[in-house]
Amino acid sequence: MGQGHVILDEEIGPGGYVYGAAETFDSTPPVRRAISARKVKQKVPESETLIMPELGQICAGREVGEFACPPYVEAALEMIATEIERVLGNIHQRWIKSPMRNAAENYENKTFEAHAYWWGDEDAPEANRPNFKCGDVEVRWYKYCGRGMSTNKKPDPVEWASILERCLTSVREDENKLDKDEF
Repeated sequence: MGQGHVILDEEIGPGGYVYGAAETFDSTPPVRRAISARKVKQKVPESETLIMPELGQICAGREVGEFACPPYVEAALEMIATEIERVLGNIHQRWIKSPMRNAAENYENKTFEAHAYWWGDEDAPEANRPNFKCGDVEVRWYKYCGRGMSTNKKPDPVEWASILERCLTSVREDENKLDKDEF
C-alpha cells in the first residue's frame, strides 16, 4: 500500500498557521508502524477556519458549528461561567457549577442561555441544542467548554466583547432580582 501521513493535534497559531505533529506511517499489511514524526506548518487563508471536532462528537452525531472558536471566545465564556457560579452561589447559598463546566445545569435569562453537554439519549431534543446562545450566535462544545468548540457565525472580537458585556450585565441583573424577590 505504501506510505502516508496522518496529522495529529492541529491547532491554529499566530499568523493563521496550523501547527501540529504529523506521523508518517508504512501502511503495508499487516503492520502499520510509525516511521517518523515532524512538525507541520501550513498557512490557512483568512477566510477559512479549520474545525477539529472531537471523535466523540462525530460518533454521537452531534451538531457542529461552521467555524472553530478562537481563544477569545473560550475566554469570554469562561468569564461568563465564573460570574454565573458567583451569582448562583449568592442566590442559593451553595456552590453551583455553571453549565460550561459539564455539570448538567442550565442557565437562561432574557439575554442568553447556557446548557451543559447533553449525556442523555441522542434522539432527545436537548442533544442538538447549542451549549451557548446569545442572539443569533450559537456555540457548541464536546463535554465541557473549551473542548471541540465551534460556532455558527464567523467569530469577531468586537462582537464577542459586546456579547461578554451583555451576558455579564444580565447575570448581575439576576443577582439584583434577589433583593426584590423576583428571581
